Amino acid sequence: MSYLESHNDVDSEVVLAQCTGTAPLALLNLFTNGCAPTDSERRQSQATITSTRRQLSTLNSEIKTLKQALAKLTAQKKQLFTQLTLYESALAPIRRIPREILVEIFTHCVPQWPTSNPRVTEIPLLFEHVCKYWKTVVQSTPKLWTQIGVDAGYPHSDPDPSMVQLWLTRSAKCPIDVCIDVESPSFSLDVILLHSDRWRKLDLTITLEHISVLSPIRGKLSSLEHLDLTVIGEEDSLVTRIDHFFSAPNLSIFHSRGIGTDNFAFLRPTISFNDLALPWTQLTQYSGRLTAADLFRLIQAAPNLVSLEAHIKWKTQLPTDQPPIHPIVPMQRLKRLNLRFPLVGPSDVLSHLPSCPNLREFSIKAVGGLGSTPEALNSLLAKSATHLEKIEFRCIELKDHHIIEALRFLPNLIDLIISDNDNSGTITDKLLSYLTLPPRTGNTETPPSLPQLKVIRLDMYDAVGPSVQVLISMIQSRLATLKSVQIVVDCHECFCIPTPLVIHAQSLQRSGFDICLSFNGNNIDGNFRIPANRSVVDCYSFV
Repeated sequence: MSYLESHNDVDSEVVLAQCTGTAPLALLNLFTNGCAPTDSERRQSQATITSTRRQLSTLNSEIKTLKQALAKLTAQKKQLFTQLTLYESALAPIRRIPREILVEIFTHCVPQWPTSNPRVTEIPLLFEHVCKYWKTVVQSTPKLWTQIGVDAGYPHSDPDPSMVQLWLTRSAKCPIDVCIDVESPSFSLDVILLHSDRWRKLDLTITLEHISVLSPIRGKLSSLEHLDLTVIGEEDSLVTRIDHFFSAPNLSIFHSRGIGTDNFAFLRPTISFNDLALPWTQLTQYSGRLTAADLFRLIQAAPNLVSLEAHIKWKTQLPTDQPPIHPIVPMQRLKRLNLRFPLVGPSDVLSHLPSCPNLREFSIKAVGGLGSTPEALNSLLAKSATHLEKIEFRCIELKDHHIIEALRFLPNLIDLIISDNDNSGTITDKLLSYLTLPPRTGNTETPPSLPQLKVIRLDMYDAVGPSVQVLISMIQSRLATLKSVQIVVDCHECFCIPTPLVIHAQSLQRSGFDICLSFNGNNIDGNFRIPANRSVVDCYSFV
């Protein structure tokens, strides 16, 4: 009864259910009638217990043996799989790539500009985890380690000095491209300042209050070629001239994103010309926000500019009682000129610009004002358009007849961009008719306009404007010389895209001609209607 006394009725029922069919009937009766087993039944049960335990022990031994065999087979499988992987890896096509080409592939994987602090998960350190050979290649190739970022903007973002040192060490003596964000001093910044003589490109964002941390780099910028500078702070707090980059014998490219407060730097006044000392005569490229007066100071100080992009600051006028700084000699080397004017722009910038006899590209963008009269624009083109190949008009004040008059000075034009950003009468049937080549009749009295034109882009604010047939006729007349046409429409309302234009464009595409129709930022591929609730994508880039 000891067994029955140690189990409740439920357990007994479970035991009976489990034992039914495997235990003798006499044994089962003991659980149902509540009687104690006899001596004979007790001896029989004890013998069965001994035999069963022996069988269980045998089974456990067999299971253990099988588990050991399974573990051994699993280990053999893993070993064979590793061996197979090694042999397959040895025969992989990438193994046949010469080391020089592998290095070139790695080089293209490295970001062109450092965007974050050095980390274990960053390329090229990430390549070291692939295989020993790759690790050797990466560690022995200094040019893979020449992109270094130091973001000292916040305490939690300060990079690990050991990682910065690793990049600096492995880059050996190669020139390095550095991106530095300084809003607070850091040990990592001190480390990288010691290598300023190796800086080739520098993208520097710094607050006015920390300008002094750059003192160690004065006279130690022998390799610097490219400088992007953003200064954060209030202009009035600039108490000393920024002259840290004056002794940079190879500096030729300078971009200034201005001086301001945090993310609104582009809205604030920029560093004035007199606040910044650079080797101006060396510069070949300049981009930045300027007052009108500083623009002319720059032109005078940097006669070797090849590319000039000037964002003229708002509410800045040239003195009305005197012309800009004189003498302003022709900009003989300038090939690319990009002028942007704000809502309230200076009224006489173009009229005082010098001639640019070798100009190849000219872009003028103005929101709310041209920065001068159309006559002044034509005067500039007349003395600078001999070799002009690309021109971009994005101006509210320019009408179709202004564009036509300006284009008469551009016989060698190849690339034309015109924006009618507010449907103010720039892109019209009159303009498109002027751009339409006449039939070849042999009449040489009226030579065709822009005979070398190969690329046309028309940006329109609304679907209304020039008639579709005139637009198609213009495109059709120039198929022999055109290589690309792009029509961009930014519309706030639902409209039916002119089906004839779409059909004509699709026909040209099938013949291999490069033509693109874009409505509200979406290329058209046969869907002729745009929902009225689609968000409008701004197709323009104005100041």
